[in-house]
Order: sequence, then C-alpha cells, then structure tokens
Amino acid sequence: MLCDYCTNIPLDIFLPYRACGMYNGTGRIYQGRYQHFEGATALEGLNSSANAGCHMCNVILNALNVAEPHWAIPPPITDRKLLHAPKERIPVNSRPLDESGITIMVQAEGQMIIKDGVRACSLWWWNETMGQGRKAACPVSASADSSETFALAISWLKTCTETHRDCKYDQDPPFLPTRLIDIGTAPGGINPRLIQTNVESNLPGPKYLALSHCWGSRHVLKTTVATLRDHQERISWSSLSKTFQDAMVIAQRLGIRYIWIDSLCIIQDDPRDFEAECGRMNLVYSRAHCTVSASDSPDGEGGCFVPRYHRHSIMDPIFGREENNPESAEIHIFPNFGQWRKAIQGPVSARGWCLQERELSPRMLHYTKDRLLWECRECIASEDHPEMQRKQESNLEVAEYLSSWRLLDGGVTATTTVAGYPRSRAKWYAMAEEYSRRALSLKTDKLPALSGIAAEIAKRRQGDRYLAGLWKDDIFRGLSWFPDPVDGSSAQPASSWPPTAVDAGLPSWSWTAWDGPVRYHGESWFGGTWEKVDGNDGDQWVKRPPRIQLLDSRIKQSSLDPFGRVGGSEIVLSGWAIEVSVSEAYFAPDLSANLFRHKCYSLAGHLSGPYSAVLYFDADVDELPTIEVVCLQLGVGKGVRGTPLPVINGLVLTKIGEQGSDAYRRVGMFDVGTNDEVWMSRRSVKVVHIV
Repeated sequence: MLCDYCTNIPLDIFLPYRACGMYNGTGRIYQGRYQHFEGATALEGLNSSANAGCHMCNVILNALNVAEPHWAIPPPITDRKLLHAPKERIPVNSRPLDESGITIMVQAEGQMIIKDGVRACSLWWWNETMGQGRKAACPVSASADSSETFALAISWLKTCTETHRDCKYDQDPPFLPTRLIDIGTAPGGINPRLIQTNVESNLPGPKYLALSHCWGSRHVLKTTVATLRDHQERISWSSLSKTFQDAMVIAQRLGIRYIWIDSLCIIQDDPRDFEAECGRMNLVYSRAHCTVSASDSPDGEGGCFVPRYHRHSIMDPIFGREENNPESAEIHIFPNFGQWRKAIQGPVSARGWCLQERELSPRMLHYTKDRLLWECRECIASEDHPEMQRKQESNLEVAEYLSSWRLLDGGVTATTTVAGYPRSRAKWYAMAEEYSRRALSLKTDKLPALSGIAAEIAKRRQGDRYLAGLWKDDIFRGLSWFPDPVDGSSAQPASSWPPTAVDAGLPSWSWTAWDGPVRYHGESWFGGTWEKVDGNDGDQWVKRPPRIQLLDSRIKQSSLDPFGRVGGSEIVLSGWAIEVSVSEAYFAPDLSANLFRHKCYSLAGHLSGPYSAVLYFDADVDELPTIEVVCLQLGVGKGVRGTPLPVINGLVLTKIGEQGSDAYRRVGMFDVGTNDEVWMSRRSVKVVHIV
C-alpha cells in the first residue's frame, strides 16, 4: 500500500540518466529531488501516513527515527559506513538544516538521502527494471518466527561454536544451573517441567539456553516454595507468559532441550535460595550455550516475536512496474534500521538486572521489533546483514560502542586508553555509569544485580579485592564519581539533607549508594603532579605521586553472595586535607560550567588564589545550613565542573555520629587551583574513616 504522496513520487528520479551521475551541461551532476511532505506539519503528515499503512512512509519514518543529526552523516555518494556519531552532548535540534518539510534526494550508486530539517539519513534503492542502483541488504522476514530467521540463527550459532576461540568457555569442571526447565522432546509440542539438575539422571550434557527479559508490572509466573513440587511435575503452557512461550519455542527450533528462566528456576520467596543463585549468576549466563533477549518487550506479554513494522519482505518492490507503461519501473527500497547498537535500546536495555546478563553471555540473540541481531565475544551480525563482522575490524572506540562494554570480550580492546589508563578498568567505570541509569524494582538489588559480572571480573583480577562496586587496586579512581543530574531534579529541603543511601548497608563512598545516574572522572588525576619546591638554585618543579593513601578497607557481607549486599563497610584514607565551614551564604551560581547543573559554593572567604576553592554536593540542598566539612584531595586534573585548566580535585566529607567520632561520610566533591597558595599553606595530612 502506498499513500497519495508516495504514489506521486516521479519514478524518473530513479532512472540511470538522473540518478547515476550524468551531467546537465553546467558541470553539475543531476540529482533526483522530490519534496515529500512540506511545511511545519511535514513530520506529522509522515507519521499519519505511516500509521495508516503506507509502506514507503514507514520506511522513511523509521529511517529518520534511527538517524544521526545531519552534521554526523558522511558526504553522499560514498561506500563509507557511519559506525557511530561523535560523542558530543549536543541536542539533535541544535544544528537545524535550512529546509522545511521532508525532502528526498536520489543520488548515484543507489543512494537516497532523506532530510526532515533536523536529521538526515540514507536509504538504498534498486531499479530491477533497469538493473541500476544498489542491493544494500538481505531479506528481512515479515515475522521473527519464520523458518528463514531460525535457519539464520542456527547458522550463526554453528559458525561461532566451531570457529570463535574467544567465545568458548572452560567446562572443567562441568557446570549446570541448580534448576532448568526441560521443554521435552515430543515432536511438535512443548511440555515444560522444572528439573533439579543434581538429581536428574541421563542429562545429555551441559547445553541450555538462558532468557533475558523484563518482568514489567504484569503478573509473572514464579516458582515459590508452595509451587515448587507442582512445577517439577508440570508447568501449564497456558500459565506461561508470551515471552516464556516464545523463548521455549526458540529453544525447540534451535534444537536445545533445556532453558533457564530466572523467575522459574529460582525459588522467589526463599531468601537463602535467592542469595545462593545470585552467587552463581556469573556461571548461569557465561556457561549458557546462548542467551535469548526479548529486547523490545516491556513485560511478559510482549514476547520475543514482536510484530514488525514492515509487514512485507524488503525484497518486494515498493514501486511496481505497470503493464504497458514504459515509464514505470520496479523499484526496491531497502529499509535503514540504523546502527547495530541502536537496535537494542528497548525496554531490556533499561533494566538493571539485564546489563550483567548481556555482559556475561558469550552468545546472544536479540529479538527486536525490526530484526534479529547476533552478538558474541568476537562478532556482531544482523538479519539484514547476516555476514559476521569482527569487532577487531572496526576501530577500538567503535567496537566498544557497538557491543556494550563487553568486559569479558577477548582480543577486542587495546591495553590502555589514549590517556594511558588501563582499558579494562576504564570499561568497568563506563559500565558503572550505564548501570546507574537503569531501573531496579528493588533498590536493595543494587549490588546483587551486578554480582555476577563482579564475580567474573574478580577471577581476572587475581589479588585485587571488590569493594561494594569499586576495586581496591584502583580505589582512588573508583572514588572519583559524581551524580549526573536528570532534567527536572530539584534541591532537597535542609531537613532531609544529605540523603540516605538507596540501601542502608551501602557505604557513602560507593557510587552504588547514589539513587540515580553517575558520571566518572579522574582518569588522569593520579599520574603524579608537578609541585614547586625551594632548591639551591631557586624554585624548582618536582613531579610527585599523589599523596592519597588507602590505609585500610573493611567490607561486611550481609548475604551468602560474596559480591552481593553489604553492611558496615569502611575505608580509611590518608591525604592532604583542610577543614572549613560553609553555608548558603557561599552559594555562587555563576561558577557552574556549561554542562554542570549543580549548585556551587565558593570558599573565597576562606581561600584565595587564581582558582578559589569550589564545593558542590552530591545532592543539592535548597538552603545549606552552616556545616563543618573536610576537603580531602584525591588527585589533579580536569575538574568535575569542566574547568579549563587542571585543578586539585577531591572529596567533601562531613562527620557523623557523636561529638568526637572519627567517622565521616561523603557528601560531595571540590576543586581548587593548583597554584592556590592558601590551600598549599593550610593543608595538612589527615587520616579519615569514611563509611
């Protein structure tokens, strides 16, 4: 079906003499140009037409929805692929085009440029009648459960298991989850039941599928103490959500008899079983033959086989050739599904538990609303581009961006970042930033939902120690986090400031204690700093390592999982520090940098110099009462506020408990100029206990 707008697109813009670069006599190449929708309501018209069922408008709308800002698109008439947009925090509409409406430009080599005044994207066309253009993609089925889609998934699995060294895992000793769902072997039917793997005999081997999904707000079938025996006898097919049913169909079609689903394989109302299974989560997903992700389903009713917007095969012509009309042509338009990474930004990517499920899985099948995606330790692929693309073939930044942080991927990243920082550590902090933006139904799951990946990383960091989301060998960088405020966040009343941790057991110095997104800093803070000292020949500059030291760390586990919930944790630090008093009278609104939205407090009345000390708290307070704080230096480098020159950066701490207590809690950060003479003269080495 085509709407009136698409029916009226002149087909001669696809003919060779227009689209393939013949000159028009003025030295310029012809470009087939068509104004699809005009004026300020163009996008609204496109949406309406797409919703009404126009195939072409659907293709255009979805291409625009996954498009980069127009300034990120490479020059037209090129075979270069845009792998990722610049990592700039610039709104999409900050650089508008000097056009209104939706414009189609047909250019050489089968390329179409679509512009809507803000975004620009590419489509590809093929003129079957003339044999001109470019066949830019392979067929994408109209439904996710087609035989072609399953055949493709089987071929990916076969290639990976047989040829990918980095995707193999050590099965010595063999591992099976405590419980699995046996879907049976009856031809054409699925008869699921829960099995206890340590009591079952004749299991054919450690080969099972795992499911990554959103529970959502709807009822989810669970195994409880009361239903355990019933589920071991039989799980009623009608009681399963669509997502669970689809996952079992996928397992059957892939030839895998067993599947692991969290709500069914963990006894949900047994705290000891829950904690014990959380402690095995790293093995459950890392040893799974493959993990299936219901990427675009917000709850159990969405399923893995989400209806696709393109109800017809992309190999069917959108513009058909008319009989007895020599001017008509059979034109195929290939949809632009956007970058690989953008296709997995559905509901699952917003759920906290699902992050480690993806990180731990050596192989994944992402069932999205548009197409099936493949991901493993070495490669990515998609239904429209089924050939496996090795991550090493892209530059390092793109490889990481395309495939999450993938901390366990082998041979993907270089040893260090551009700044010389260990890349594996940098990726941990990038993952922490992403995790902090995700939702958890229970705030007390902040550490348990990350314990699997932490346990797996601990195996690779022999001698290191996990400290409630941080690592002991890199503790100072781990402390260099700061809240990244969301739009609409407001200051807290002084009566409830500073806020408590999301879980009472989480220490204030860990990013996991903050209820919201965080951003990491400090990559270059700890490489040593230059200090001016008196010498025999006058002032001299000497590079000295940071003075900050970790004297002790104590983590008290409050669960069976050694990487799970904690309580009573403490670190003891020694470093340069000063004690000052601050209140709302020191509020300095003009000190915030362009992208820094926290309230800043200037200590110009206490310290002086080219860069006066500035404090900013983790949580803004509407009226800061007079408080005594300790400013403890961490390192020197670009400030959290985006200062143009390197500054001294550190933690802001307040005392807690009774008078005379030596326990402190973190409440924010500070920076002060490296040449601030008052800071240099007043600082002293202080030992602080932070809880």
